[in-house]
Amino acid sequence: MHRHHHLVMGLQRMATNALLTVREACDALFGEGYSEASRKRVRRWIKDGQIAAIQDGSRWFIPRAEIVKLGGIDEQTQSSMDA
Repeated sequence: MHRHHHLVMGLQRMATNALLTVREACDALFGEGYSEASRKRVRRWIKDGQIAAIQDGSRWFIPRAEIVKLGGIDEQTQSSMDA
């Protein structure tokens, strides 16, 4: 049981680090951070297929790798977050 708990906690931490909310994506992508304009821009990119995203109800989650691909997070930061 103890071992299973650590595995579940590790998977949850990985999932949390691997997916960003639209707000977190905006903060990573745009110097101005989160605003209505940046939110609309990211949502438009999702709709247009420029960013892969996962929808859960009305919320969107963006894989961190998509933000790295767009230059919002450098790969060194990505590697340290995955560790």
